[in-house]
Amino acid sequence: MQNIIECLNTHRYSALVTDCDMVARVEFGCEGAEATLGNPNLLAVIAETNGGYRCYGYELNDVLGPLGDLGFRSIEYDPHTRRATWALQRENTRGNTILARDLQLVQNRVEAAPAVMTLAGQI
Repeated sequence: MQNIIECLNTHRYSALVTDCDMVARVEFGCEGAEATLGNPNLLAVIAETNGGYRCYGYELNDVLGPLGDLGFRSIEYDPHTRRATWALQRENTRGNTILARDLQLVQNRVEAAPAVMTLAGQI
């Protein structure tokens, strides 16, 4: 059995999804994950930013600050037009915040991805 760090170190990945319980506990999440989050193959992180981190005594900057220090910036993504743009606001406090290092690489991956049919239609 591998722990998450061993798994991430032995497999190629380009995106990472975290929830507030992991990220909000900074000592467990971001502070212990410099190798994973600093990996240049990691193009994007989706962080839960709905306020759940407050129950652990943290603020939003405790969650997004370490990611910003590693070069991640918030982006906005429209699945219907498949366009990614730099976000005007740093965070989305109603749900998830998508952060990326290189917007053009993310956009290239999105454009190359096959369309998917959802209840809302094809995206």
